[in-house]
Amino acid sequence: MLRKNEILTQKLWQSMGIGFLAIITFPLIVLLLMVTVIGIPLSFLLLAVWLAVIYMAKIWIGFCLGVWCLKKLNFGKSKGWAMVAGLMIYYILAFIPVFGWFFKMFSLFAGVGVFYLEIVEVYKLISAKKIA
Repeated sequence: MLRKNEILTQKLWQSMGIGFLAIITFPLIVLLLMVTVIGIPLSFLLLAVWLAVIYMAKIWIGFCLGVWCLKKLNFGKSKGWAMVAGLMIYYILAFIPVFGWFFKMFSLFAGVGVFYLEIVEVYKLISAKKIA
């Protein structure tokens, strides 16, 4: 099973495309569910999940940046330091005036796409082993 940083390095454009589609279509699905009385509670639950995934996207991208930087600098494989270094790099790049906006959009699309691709891989693994 591929991890988030491996999915991001191997399937970057696929994850960005899936993330873009998810960012566009998910609010529409939530709005369609709010039209029905039965779908209102489900729509609020899906909205909370969507907001959590959007928030977590920058953390996943920061972690992947940190793993990549620690690997390039030969500092080891510490996940904690990778998270700290990656989030510092993320926030430094995000504060650059014009580039920062594009970087945030890139990381949002890629992070959401990585989340979806990882869910698909876990589903394939579970269905292949007939666990559930």
